[in-house]
This record gives sequence, structure tokens and C-alpha cells, in this order.
Amino acid sequence: MFPRLMDLTEIHLSFLHRLRQRQRMAPVVDTLSDILLEQFSGSGAQKLKSAYGEFCSRHRDAVDIYKNYLHDRRFSEFMRHCQTNPLLKKKGIPECILFVTQRLTKYPLLIEPLIKTSKDNKVEQERFGKALAFVKVRNQPLISCFSIQKHVAEQHTEFHSMLYCLVYIYMKTVRVF
Repeated sequence: MFPRLMDLTEIHLSFLHRLRQRQRMAPVVDTLSDILLEQFSGSGAQKLKSAYGEFCSRHRDAVDIYKNYLHDRRFSEFMRHCQTNPLLKKKGIPECILFVTQRLTKYPLLIEPLIKTSKDNKVEQERFGKALAFVKVRNQPLISCFSIQKHVAEQHTEFHSMLYCLVYIYMKTVRVF
């Protein structure tokens, strides 16, 4: 149901660890751009692209698997039990799957303010700009892939609707009904 979840978790926990480690080094963090560049370029970018690519490409399958699991009594009971927890009430599995796929679009929104606030430090601003460029370039194929899959699924649904109408019209003219 959650393809490459362990890889995604490892990637983000490693990123968080590096950020926290920098935070512990000094009360005021002077630079983050090196960590962002490391995360979004080279092997870090390849890991992100690979893990997110598979996760996003199988989004619809994951939702379908979840819907199939809902027919299982034990799973349904487990889900009801989880929804009694106030922290989990509005975050079902389909929403969590969507949160992961949307995370790709959030990185630029996090980096752009850093660029604006680093106007005094040109080196830092340039590094943030590079990190932002890497994020946008690396994420574009994944976001495009996800958009294409959504478009294909919509066309598939539209095709089935049209086919249903044609069959209905045919059956009506042949007077099967």
C-alpha cells in the first residue's frame, strides 16, 4: 500500500537529523544552504527522485488497495479504532498517501523565503537559488508524471461514461430494454 515508505522515511529522517545537528551546533544557525544542496543535488536528489517516483506512480494503486482492505472486518475495526484518536481523526490513509505525493510541491515554498531573507549574504543566496533550481528541475518530471497519470485516469473514466451511453443507446434502439 505504501511503496518505498522505508526509503522515504530514511531520506527525510536523515535530512531532519542534519538540520537538527546544525541547530545544536550554535544558538543561531548561520547557514542551511549546504544541507539543502546536499539533499536536492547529486545522490540525494537521485534517492528522492527514485523513491518519490515509485510512490507517486503507484498512488492510485495504493488507494485501490486501501479500498479493498476496507472490506476486511479486522482492518475496518482497526481504522475505526484509529479514528477515535483525536490526532488521527482527520488523517485517513488516503489523505496520508496524498500528503506524501504533495510534499514535492512544498519544497520550493520552503526555499523561496530563505532566498529572500539571505539578501545580505550573496553566497548563501546563490546556494539557496541552486537548491531551488535543483528542486524545481528534479521535481518537474515527477509532478508531470503524476499530472499525466491523473489526466489519463480522467480520460479513462470519461471513455467509460461515453461507452456506457453508446451501449445504452444501442440497446434502446435494438429494443433490448
